[in-house]
Amino acid sequence: MSYAILGAGKVGQALAAAFARKGIEVAIASRRPVEALAPVAKAIGPTIVPKALRDAVKAEIVLLAIPFESYKAVASAAFKKMIPICRC
Repeated sequence: MSYAILGAGKVGQALAAAFARKGIEVAIASRRPVEALAPVAKAIGPTIVPKALRDAVKAEIVLLAIPFESYKAVASAAFKKMIPICRC
């Protein structure tokens, strides 16, 4: 199973750290270029892989760690099909 986190802020980094503690590889992506995410990913752990947004959305499971007001725009731009698991 492949995982990706869209958003590299505090929530995205916390989610990535949880994956890293379990030794699970996860991609992390944001609006920033991949090169800007590399130090963030390296600081979190060796299983965190910085990727471009267009590549990260190809994961089987994609977690959105973005501001609530922007989730619809990001999701509609990034995915053909979306199954929301929380409408909090």
